Amino acid sequence: MISFGVSALSARLVALLLATMAQQERLRFEDALDPQTDQWVAVQPEVDDGTPIARARGLLTEERYGAACELLDDWLEDNAGHDRAIEAHYLLGEAYFGLEDFRKAHEQFEIVVDASAGDLFYKSLRREMDVARAYLSGERQIVFKILRLPAYDEGIEILDRAWERLPGTRMGEQALKLKADYYFGIGD
Repeated sequence: MISFGVSALSARLVALLLATMAQQERLRFEDALDPQTDQWVAVQPEVDDGTPIARARGLLTEERYGAACELLDDWLEDNAGHDRAIEAHYLLGEAYFGLEDFRKAHEQFEIVVDASAGDLFYKSLRREMDVARAYLSGERQIVFKILRLPAYDEGIEILDRAWERLPGTRMGEQALKLKADYYFGIGD
């Protein structure tokens, strides 16, 4: 009986260690090989203060979400294949979230999650969970620009997808906990 407990404990520790390593591992999508050190280093996109993305960041910090949406929508129409288009989608999602248009915010975050890896992937997934939290707390989904409908089911679906994308990680567990808390709260 004791040996069973020890092996089960060691299996849990190994699983926890592997999950932690998987969480910390970054995909090489955002890294470049430095020829001088022969090491992988994170590549930071060049930030020019005159770019529309930099201006949109400024508008978001000033909480001018409508202006940021307009600027980013126009930029994305002209630059859909640009290297920073994924970042623009993330910022557009943040702007829609600030406007409390959670459906459009979720659409933008979903684009980022499907097309990126690394930091933007985790940030977008975290924001999707914030959208789910808003839906489960009673915020309504805007449909056809007039109707505001309850979106509890959409919130649950978002949490299910978060768990499917990151099973066994802290973020995945938070998604499950949010879902369980919601069902406990409604008595289901």
